[in-house]
Formats: sequence, structure tokens, C-alpha cells
Amino acid sequence: MIIDADAHIATLTCFDRLRDKEWQRTYIQNNQCFFVTVEEHIDVARSQLQVDRQLINFFGGSVGLNYKIDSCLARELMTVYNDYMSCLVQESKFFDATAWVAAQDPRSAAKEIDRIADQPFFAVFLGDTTMWGSMPEMRVIFERACDRRIPLYLHFNLDQDFDAKTLININTDARLALIDRVSWSSHSKTDPLAPFLKMLTSLIISGWLDDMPDLRIVLAERAIDWIAPYCDFMINAGLPNPLPYLKQNFWLTTEPEHPGFKQDAELIGWDRLLFATDHGHGGMDAGGKNVPYDYSTIKNLNLTPKQHTLLTNQNYQQLKNR
Repeated sequence: MIIDADAHIATLTCFDRLRDKEWQRTYIQNNQCFFVTVEEHIDVARSQLQVDRQLINFFGGSVGLNYKIDSCLARELMTVYNDYMSCLVQESKFFDATAWVAAQDPRSAAKEIDRIADQPFFAVFLGDTTMWGSMPEMRVIFERACDRRIPLYLHFNLDQDFDAKTLININTDARLALIDRVSWSSHSKTDPLAPFLKMLTSLIISGWLDDMPDLRIVLAERAIDWIAPYCDFMINAGLPNPLPYLKQNFWLTTEPEHPGFKQDAELIGWDRLLFATDHGHGGMDAGGKNVPYDYSTIKNLNLTPKQHTLLTNQNYQQLKNR
């Protein structure tokens, strides 16, 4: 079985139950080019991408679904969206899904994790450029995910970060500024990389991962070519070596086109990798043009049977079975 651990779908009916019809109209207007029927999406996934199952994520950056919208609206969106996705997963038999939580209200987000933990969700979606570890109020989200054994799924979020000064308190650590002194574009094709690495570093130096060794986090759409230079940077800067944390708490989706993929995979470990295509977007990881050939790329890597199984389904299934 080939499982695609990062895909996206936009449907016209997703927010039919939302009371704010103006927001729904904006969503429809801004995402017209992405709308497909569920049947059309599955047909492409099976016939062109050669996958047997997909993890689908909502993409709503164009309407501020990540953290810039009003908290009251965000709480309603959270419930409406997650209920829709739960039904879609159960009806399609082809999808898994991530749940979205309104981190504008961390306590409500934690309660939502309790509500959906026993529903057919693979993980809880969060943006990957928010410096979570620098915001003590957010710790409750991470603790609840850890307690309920549901992974957090940190995904590239189209610059829809918090309006930090008005929504949330951030205890900025001066050490995070060191990351801006490096030209990361030469190290990874998922540029801009610095905001993502600040987020990751904020988690590492916060102590949260030490306190929650069983917390499971998926880093989506960021490839793995940045790991070695990031580890070198952190060690040279006198900061904790990230590799033990990456091997303890993190899994990474990857579209394995970049040169040196197998070497990077050996560094992080094949048991940490999840095959992905970014179907529905086209993706930062792949650059967008390789989506129909992602699995063909894997077949051309001459992986061992064990490497192939870990990458394409076993790691995913182990995360899903909580």
C-alpha cells in the first residue's frame, strides 16, 4: 500500500454550516481554481499519483484560516470544518484527515483535541512558522495532543501567522535571531526556511520536548535536505543538538526528488519519513512540477524493501495507530 501523507482538497460544501455567509463567500471566491469533487480528486490520486490512500489537509491561507481571523469566528470554523472532515473520511474510505484547531484560543483548541481524539483524524494541523515554544499559553495544545496520543502536524502555512502583538504574548528568545544570520536558501529548496527553523528551535530550547518525550510531531512539506546544515549550525552556535530531538519527537513528510536524499534519510533515519505528494497544491517540497511522478521517483531510488515499506506506509500506520 502506498500512502500519501500530504494532500489538499477544497470543496464547495465544506463550510455550508457556517453562520458567517460572507466569510464563506470569500472562501469560495478566493479558492475557485482549486475546487474539485471528491470523486475527481480520488481519481487523480489513484490513476496519476499511484497512491492507495491520502492524508488530506485544508488549505485556507487565502481567507485567513490560520491565525489572523477573529477568535469567535475561528472557534466556529474549527467545529464546522472538523465535523465536515470527519464525515468525509468515513464516507470516502480513501482519505485520512488532519483536524484544524483555533490556536487563537488555546483552551478551546485543547478542548477540541479532546472532542476529536477518538474520531478518524490522523493528526492536528498547526502552522509551522509560529514560534510555539516562545508562547507559554500554547503549551496546553501540545500537552493535550501528547496526552491523547494524537500527532501534531506542522505544515507550511502561507504566512498566515499570528498578529503577534494583538493576539498572543510571545517571549522572544534572543538566540532565535541567530538563525537570521545564515543564508538558508543554499541549504534547502523549501526556502524561506528561517521562519520554520525559528519555530523548530523555539520548541527545542523551550524544554517542552524534554517534558513531553512521547509528543509526536509531523513536519510537513519541508523536505529533509536542511537537517544536516541545521544541526551543524545549532552545535556551532552553542545550542542543543537538534538530532536527538528529531529522532525522538519528529517525523517528516518528503517528496524525495532532491540530490542526496538517501544520505539525508540515513541521517534522520528511515523510520522518521513519510512519503508525500502535496496533491492539490503542487508543493514547496517538490517545486510543484513533479507531483505526478513522485512515486516513480521513489521506484528509481533502488530502495531496499524495508526502506520502501517504512517510507510508503509503515511509519504512517504506526503514527495513526494510537
